[in-house]
Amino acid sequence: MLVEDEDRKKFLKFIYNHLNPEGKAFIDIMGDGVQTRKTDKTKAFELADRPFGNELIKVATTSCRMVTKEEFAQEIKSANLEILNLSLDYTITGFDVSMVAEVQKK
Repeated sequence: MLVEDEDRKKFLKFIYNHLNPEGKAFIDIMGDGVQTRKTDKTKAFELADRPFGNELIKVATTSCRMVTKEEFAQEIKSANLEILNLSLDYTITGFDVSMVAEVQKK
């Protein structure tokens, strides 16, 4: 959900600062690890039609950023975090696929 580079860096720094020396964190982001996408965050919360059952309902949109696996791994490494596992997750309701990284401090 964090679109801007600076926001993403701050988030990863927060994780780093709050991990115990032997602690682990799981970071889950939208995307399949292949496609990239960066929405215009100024349009967040505009109403849009979304299918719900047999009808369309109005919902507030949100901002989104998807990156490749390589970009995600670089962001994590730049925050002095080590990737223990990086995989795709198909089980989260409402998302086709997301990337999940298990990380710890370097």
